[in-house]
Amino acid sequence: MPPTELLMDAAKDLSLSPKAIAATLDARIGDAFALFGMHDTRAGIVVRTFQPDARKVEVLNEAGAAVAELPKAGDGFFAGVLPVRARFKHRLRVTEATGARVIDDPYRFPAVLGDLDSHLIAEGTHLRLYERLGAHPMELEGIAGTHFAVWAPNASTVSVVGDFNAW
Repeated sequence: MPPTELLMDAAKDLSLSPKAIAATLDARIGDAFALFGMHDTRAGIVVRTFQPDARKVEVLNEAGAAVAELPKAGDGFFAGVLPVRARFKHRLRVTEATGARVIDDPYRFPAVLGDLDSHLIAEGTHLRLYERLGAHPMELEGIAGTHFAVWAPNASTVSVVGDFNAW
């Protein structure tokens, strides 16, 4: 299913459409950034996340204060309209059976690969692919992490497995 169709379905149903949920669970989402994270919609600012083991998910502002608790929208899916008018750099407090943890929502960050990268990769003329594809430690917006990108136009699924995602 094209990402724009998933996004349109999700915009109609703020709690995530059955198609978007199925595509996520089947690893068929072409652009997860179009679905998850913070988005402006006609209903207001919406945050969507997939936290399979969560019992509760709260959106936190930059100071760490809870702005809203996201309603459950399916097994592991949470989505809701925030009581704010402007987007902000948010974090999530995810409460599981073992306790709560605060995470940076990976979908709040801007794209690391730009349009020029995508164009040169598709054209086969990108001369520094080793700097853009694969896993690279980096800092983005003051947050340390790892950027991972792969060029696999005919792949049906790409997964990153590690102790950070319980796979």
